[in-house]
Amino acid sequence: MAWSGTPAWPAAPSLRPTDSGTGRPPTGTVTNASHQTTFTSADTSALRVFNVNFDLAGSTGDAQTIMFDGIAANATVLVNLLGGTRTATR
Repeated sequence: MAWSGTPAWPAAPSLRPTDSGTGRPPTGTVTNASHQTTFTSADTSALRVFNVNFDLAGSTGDAQTIMFDGIAANATVLVNLLGGTRTATR
């Protein structure tokens, strides 16, 4: 499905994208271990930001387990996929 139109950003300024186009600094780390990617954050903000510069796929292209550690149930998670074309499998 292609996106068209203007996104409806949250009203809270802290959740809007940056105006500079540089993205938000990460508030946590991401580790990829063969068939599992873990997003970890000790930050307490409402917005958790992660940068991923690898494919979200198993080492042979099969399903990937996604885990979140240290992230509150009510937090918003933003994952920036960096680089060229990326593969994600579930």
